[in-house]
Amino acid sequence: MAGEAGRRTFVCVFPREVSHEDVLNFLRSVGGLPPPQAFRKAQCIIFEMYGDAYGIRHFLSVPDHVATDVVGLMRTHIPGTNIQELDHGSDPLAAVTWDRVAEIGMSSGSTPIRVKSPRGAISTLLTHFSNLSAGHAILLQWVISPAKSQSTQSRGSGQPSSKLDKSRLAEKFSDSTFIATGRISSRGANARGQIQQVYNSLAATHTHGVKFRSLMGRQKAMLHRTQNRAVPLTFHCRLNAMELSVLLGIPFGIPHISGLPQGHTIQLAPDPIIPRVGRRIFESDYAGIRRPLALSPIDRASHMIVVGPNNSGKSTLLENMILADIRDGSGVAYIDPKGDSVQRVLNAIPSERLGDVLLFDVTDGEHPIGFNVLAGERPDRTAGQLMTVFDKLFDLTSNTPRATDVLRSALMTLAERGCTVIEVPLALEPGVRGDAFRRALVTGVTNPELVNFWEWFIKAGAREQADIAAPIVRRLRPLLLYPELRLTFGQAGSGLDLRAAITQNKIILVPLNSAQLHEEAKLVGTLFLNQLWNAVRVEPLSEEFFLYIDEFKEVMNLPMSFGDMFAQARGYRLPITVATQDVGRLGNDMRRDVMTNARTKIVFQPASSDARLLAAEMGQTVSEHDLMNLGRREVMARFHVGGYVTGPVTGHTYPPVPPVGLGEAARIASRTQYSRPRLEVDAEINARLRAMGAQPKPPGSPGTGGQTDSTSPQVTGWEAWDEPS
Repeated sequence: MAGEAGRRTFVCVFPREVSHEDVLNFLRSVGGLPPPQAFRKAQCIIFEMYGDAYGIRHFLSVPDHVATDVVGLMRTHIPGTNIQELDHGSDPLAAVTWDRVAEIGMSSGSTPIRVKSPRGAISTLLTHFSNLSAGHAILLQWVISPAKSQSTQSRGSGQPSSKLDKSRLAEKFSDSTFIATGRISSRGANARGQIQQVYNSLAATHTHGVKFRSLMGRQKAMLHRTQNRAVPLTFHCRLNAMELSVLLGIPFGIPHISGLPQGHTIQLAPDPIIPRVGRRIFESDYAGIRRPLALSPIDRASHMIVVGPNNSGKSTLLENMILADIRDGSGVAYIDPKGDSVQRVLNAIPSERLGDVLLFDVTDGEHPIGFNVLAGERPDRTAGQLMTVFDKLFDLTSNTPRATDVLRSALMTLAERGCTVIEVPLALEPGVRGDAFRRALVTGVTNPELVNFWEWFIKAGAREQADIAAPIVRRLRPLLLYPELRLTFGQAGSGLDLRAAITQNKIILVPLNSAQLHEEAKLVGTLFLNQLWNAVRVEPLSEEFFLYIDEFKEVMNLPMSFGDMFAQARGYRLPITVATQDVGRLGNDMRRDVMTNARTKIVFQPASSDARLLAAEMGQTVSEHDLMNLGRREVMARFHVGGYVTGPVTGHTYPPVPPVGLGEAARIASRTQYSRPRLEVDAEINARLRAMGAQPKPPGSPGTGGQTDSTSPQVTGWEAWDEPS
């Protein structure tokens, strides 16, 4: 459908909740546009409703010089309408070949048609455009233009002959009026019958003195006018806004018609104070004008939360922000629960920053990076803080209070002796091997309270030792059993100097690979985040270091509240961006903390259970349906700018950054700088354990048992002591 020169064509998707009043207000506002001038062709607006086997679509064709005005009026009066401009190549009607067309006129331009039930009339009309078979299509096209005043009625309308006629005339022209021509086109085996059905729905508005009628003409000429969206030389209808509202096919009153496109969310204009430069988050296309929405480093310090389910575009938004920070030379850390997002970031890292990559991938068993969480100048503080982390992870205090004291003492002792967290199960193992390890461990311990603790524990029988320690070892044993975790957390010297990495603006990428590590991914992520936070708090940074955490709930088990961490992070110049699939599962305290302290909020189409919570965060003008109607890569957000939280704004995220293809090179560069060969690490760990009197194999292996007293059963390993008797 080529259309006349100087016109722009748009496809319109209306929101689910359009009222009749919305449509009337739009038409009345359009009625205020200039009417046709003498000796000049009318500048007309063309409304089209098209139906085929794929559903119902609406189109708007407007002269260039009023296109911005008309589109703006539609967005204003029918908020939430998604309006996208089409070029000729993307106009779906351009390729349609019609079998038959009818042009529609009226018998009287001064008598109003009958519109008793606007909602019923529009539903009846829409019904004829739905549930069409393959190969069938139908189009209703209205060409309209604001009419001149009543005094210039078309020739032949005559003068009112009675009081009733005068009343009808007053009714007709008390509203905005338009001159119009209608066209019904059809394709398919029953083209004539389809046109008749649409005409019958128009005929339902007939009343005494006025009816629609089919105009005479050659089919070829009418088909040409329809196909080209031609403006007629003569208009055959005069309709007011009320009458047009039920003829154009704009769905109002929530009609239950199959084939209507799912309503898009309301489109919201950006606040002018939102910067165009800085870190670009996404772009607004309100009123068809593309405008980047960005945040300055200062405003990013107020933190951000991104909410969106799988395949919504959430990961792409995070990756684009991370890669933009990387291109700017900034330092970043990214904790990714699955690992696929980290791989995409790796593949897009520019060559000049390959040397800055620190890839902490625990599953890279051939090249483990040492991560000794017990290393530190103050073993008591290190162990105490780590104890709080484990307590939050495993809920030891409420379930097994005695285990808390045992684990704290074990951690403090191991930290003082320069050991690692993988030795916790060995230190608490009942039986001969455990006794040998404990005797070597206690040698050289200077804290008298720790000496007393181990004397008590050693004197306990094997069964009592197992009862005391089983709740702890059951949770920490994977660090010793799984080779990847053992090689990472069992290195006494840590290759992961996070403070140095942060101050040197490194790119720290942490794929947790939850599909391989399962529940242990949460443990790894929590321990890493705790160490990163400790490194940041040594002293405030000289420049911003950006932290990103996807599915942050899984790793936020720090010895402080989420709110406290966010509040302190501002002072340390650590802007935090967290993401989650839904906020409903966060728990009341965590949800309150993140929503209060992450001042910039970005929402993709949420889960239905989240819609009400997130709509409240977006403000009173936003409904649950607005959020649920967001499409892929569509977002709604509120920005924190200059101490002020803006109103909600909608837009589209940017497409993914294309890969550079240096992912493997980045991985190798990281291995070279930070990792050690597996065989070397394994030999070192085994040598240390031998020196401590433990066999270089995990608890439960054959040959590690023994008897401690005449009443105890043979202790062959932890299998016998998993559950207290």
